[in-house]
This record gives sequence, structure tokens and C-alpha cells, in this order.
Amino acid sequence: MTDYELYGEYNQGEEAENGAPPPHPVWAVLARAVQIVCIILLVGTLALLGFRIVLSWYYPKGVSDLYYTEALADYAETGGDMSALTQEIRVPFEGEIINSDGTTLMNNDQRNGYYCADNLIVVKGAGAVQFTIRINRSNVEEIGREYGLERFEMKDGAFAFVLEDDLGNMYTPSKVFYETHALYHYIKVCYDGVALDGVSWMRAEIAPAEADREAESYLRLAVVVYENHEYFHTFTEYKLSKRERYER
Repeated sequence: MTDYELYGEYNQGEEAENGAPPPHPVWAVLARAVQIVCIILLVGTLALLGFRIVLSWYYPKGVSDLYYTEALADYAETGGDMSALTQEIRVPFEGEIINSDGTTLMNNDQRNGYYCADNLIVVKGAGAVQFTIRINRSNVEEIGREYGLERFEMKDGAFAFVLEDDLGNMYTPSKVFYETHALYHYIKVCYDGVALDGVSWMRAEIAPAEADREAESYLRLAVVVYENHEYFHTFTEYKLSKRERYER
């Protein structure tokens, strides 16, 4: 008997020992397909996560840049000092004002996370205060239910804003405009003629414009957008980009 024949017998014995035929090629193809699908799902999940992270920091230029209201444009036109400051908003989400007289600064433990404030810009010489409010699109319907409003939707004039400081001064916006991008609505809120000397904090009260403010169930929510007291008073220079410089 030749060596080749002996080798063949040896292989047959091994196959008989294992007791199973080699896997069908279809199973190999399916296993490969499952691997590819898993890789695609993993890459897609990571891409979606990265997109959400980037989007959470994104603000359109139209709502994050300095906006020239009529009063601010007049101030710049007459050669006013356009030195601007900004400040990181320490608690960017809203809290509930729990005293009817408004003396309590904020109860941050009860915040709902409907509103997120950012991009504070202050031009002190002009008394200009501007910031952006961001609202998740999925929260709009819930906000409407909170105030008993049916079919509440995001549109121009959907929200009312009042800026109040610790001295009791209150201001209404000189300009408000809205923009929507991807998952969020953005609202640019601009005030003029704001007195800042001696002010420790300013909060922006936010509510749907059609909400009944006299109702017992009315929820007073506000975001502290400005702080200048012993515990927090950090401001940095806001450098105007080329597109933000006033052109006469």
C-alpha cells in the first residue's frame, strides 16, 4: 500500500471521528453578512452620537452674532463705544420663580430643561443685552400642555420674554427672531436701554405668549442670563467678527 493511500485512510478516520461534514458555504456567507451588518450598525451609532454632540454645541450665526437693533445701530452710528463683553451662563437651564413677588432668584432644583440660554453679549455703553434661547423641537408640544394651550406651535411671536434684575427693573425685548435648524428651535432675544450699574443678576422669564399669567397654575420659569456678584463675576471680551462690525 502506498503512502498516499495510507494518508487517505488516515483522513477518513479523522472525519469519521469528528462525526460532522464540513460547513456549508452558505453559512460562511451568512456569518460574513452578520459581521458586516454589525460593523455598519456600530459605525452608524457612533456617527449619530457624534452628530448629536456636535449639534448640541452648534448655534447658527444669525442667532449667535451681535445683532444691530435700531437703537444699537444709532449708537454705533454716532461713534459709541462698541466694546462688548460675554459671560458663560453658569446655569443655562430654567428654574422656577417660587415667590409671587419675584424676590427669590431661582429654584434650580425644579428646572424642566425646556430652555437653554447661551451666547450672552453685553455692550454696556449702549445698554444692550442679547442672548439666545434654544428649545428642543420635541419639547414644544409639552410646553403647550404645561400652560394648557392646545396646538401650541413654534412661530414668530410664540414666546414672551421679560428681563428682570435684582433691583426690580424690568425690560421688554426690542427685537426677537426665530430660526430652526435640525433638532432645535433658536430664539435671538435683544434688549436695549438696560441699566447695568449695580446690578447683581438678571433673569429672563420665558413663557408662551398666549399663556394666562393670571391663572393659579401659571408656571413662572426663568433663566439667569447675567451675574455680577461676589460669587460669580467673570466676563471676557467679546471680539466682533468682521461680519459683526457696524458699517456706516
